[in-house]
Amino acid sequence: MINELNLTYWFKNINDIFMDYSQKSRFLDDLEKRHIFINNGANILLVAHLDTVLKPELIGAENGEIYATGLDDRLGCAIADYLVTVKGVHADILLCDNEETGRSTAQYFTCPDRYNWICELDRAGTDFVDYGIGNELLNNKIESLGLKYNYGAFSDICSLRNIDCACFNLGIGYYRAHSQDSYAKIPEIQLQIDRFMQIYDSLSDTKFDREETPEYFDFYNYDDVLTCEFCGNDCAEFVHGYNICSNCFNMLLDNAPSYFYERFEGEVL
Repeated sequence: MINELNLTYWFKNINDIFMDYSQKSRFLDDLEKRHIFINNGANILLVAHLDTVLKPELIGAENGEIYATGLDDRLGCAIADYLVTVKGVHADILLCDNEETGRSTAQYFTCPDRYNWICELDRAGTDFVDYGIGNELLNNKIESLGLKYNYGAFSDICSLRNIDCACFNLGIGYYRAHSQDSYAKIPEIQLQIDRFMQIYDSLSDTKFDREETPEYFDFYNYDDVLTCEFCGNDCAEFVHGYNICSNCFNMLLDNAPSYFYERFEGEVL
């Protein structure tokens, strides 16, 4: 299964992938809007994002684990492609950019109104979340397969516009996503692929309406609350070896390198 994921390809330079898919790319020359839409005329949409916090690099695999930077979310891109091209899932694929900065290009995607539900593949571990844009009945059916419903902060599906179907984000077995020592557990990747196939085989023809439309998403509701090392906010994520909240992270993006230079001891993030 791991060889069939074609990870070597999906860890290429992001610009090369966009060029490979230039015929399926929208806003190709606009870095703020570009995304890839593989239209298979399906009633299911798979979503992942190509941008990464660290440069994507495959390091190796041993003891049932894959070691790489950029598993969030190049692994999700690889799994989406694998599900369609190898497992025979009839689904469209949306590959976004700028998710890691909270500005996902999913917001510029013109979403067809034919989807029964939408699945993102951009989550650590083996649980699932819906960010308040899911469907209780769908969640119950997913939970019946052994997946734990959890809480998350943000991913591309939160930025999709004008959709009426339920969305959820499925864990795909990676850990320490934004750090140099990120890794994925191969048995968990296989488990989550098998679980997705169960969801797909039983529910692909069933429409689940989106039940809630929150006005705003932020970094909150984690089981393991992390405190930001810079402002003390209890809504942090582990990024580059530091616990940092979205406000400080966005300030870093807007002001780097000067704002956090001394705090990060000159490290280039």
